[in-house]
Order: sequence, then C-alpha cells, then structure tokens
Amino acid sequence: ELETTTYRRQSLDDKIQILEGGTEGMEYPTWLPTFHADSSFRDNRPLGSFLQAHVMPEAGGDTCFASMYAAYEELSAPMRGFLDGLHAFHSVGHMHKRHIGKPGFNLRLDPDEVPLRTPVVRVHPDTGRNFLTVNKIYTSHIDGLREDESEVLLRFLFDHIRRPEFEVRMYWNVGDVAFWDNWACQHCGVPDYQGYRKMQRISV
Repeated sequence: ELETTTYRRQSLDDKIQILEGGTEGMEYPTWLPTFHADSSFRDNRPLGSFLQAHVMPEAGGDTCFASMYAAYEELSAPMRGFLDGLHAFHSVGHMHKRHIGKPGFNLRLDPDEVPLRTPVVRVHPDTGRNFLTVNKIYTSHIDGLREDESEVLLRFLFDHIRRPEFEVRMYWNVGDVAFWDNWACQHCGVPDYQGYRKMQRISV
C-alpha cells in the first residue's frame, strides 16, 4: 500500500511525489541538507521508499543515506542506556514550519494534529535491532527534559547522525532507482549543484 503525499505539489496521482530543486540558471538550490526519515510523525511510518532520477544536473545532486543502526551502536554504553528510556515528539507541524508561506507547499494534513510520542530508540520490526529515531525535520523535543536539556541533547544527536562513517553516498544517473529501509535509514539530498534536478518518489 502506498502512502499519500504530505503536500499537494503537483497534479499527479496523490501517491507520487515530484521533488524538484533549482531552476535553469539558478546557482544553487534553496533547501538545507538535513538527514531525516520520511513521515516519522506517523506511528506506522512508511517501511521503505523508492526514488528515481528523472533530470539531473551536470554535477552534484547526490543523495546520502545513513544507518541508524550504526549511529546507535557507536554511542557509548552509558549514552545508549540513557537514551533507551527516553521518548521524543515528532509532528508534521514541526516540519511544516520550514515551508509556511512558500508557494507550492499546500499541506494535505492538519499541522495542529497531535504529535507522535515515540521512543528515541526503537526496535526494528523485521530485524529486531535497535536504531535511533530522532531527526531534525520532524522531532521537536524530548519528553520529560527541560527545554534547554532537550535542545542540547537533540543537537548532539543530529550532529552524531551526520558522521560520515555511518553513510553511503549515491551518485545519480538519469533513470536510476534507489530503494531504502525508512526505519533503519535516514537520507539527505545534497544541494551542491547548479541547474535543475527532478526526482520522483513513492513510499510504501
């Protein structure tokens, strides 16, 4: 079963998302590179996503994928023990703050819907392995901590997730398709290109 897209950004089927960056003659895309798991505000987040390259710039526009198994396992034992008992809040409203007022970002969902409270460390339903679930786009704060404590801990975890030893980097050719585990893996498009990049995605 395919997930309905979060935004109404094109006139295609509501299960297909078109991701466009840059325009002809534009020096660089306008988004910031941020690792995330798609729709982590849903308790039944998509298990995986397919992404296909339709138009690629002459250089750049890669996608990085980071293992949240590795990110969890490389933490110290005391830090893993501390995180294992914590919960964090994920919400579509927190994500949508980035896009308020931008053309083409017509949200299908209610930005005020109740945030999801979910463990900072979850167990993968298929492998039984622990993985980190926080991400900068959807995670607003950690339950039970003071605001400043939550901010410091999340900033550390967001930086930790980006460590290059957890990553692989995909160089795209037109027509290439990537399929990834959206629970154990986070991804990030790299906005380092000139010109125009067009991708198509569906989530399962």
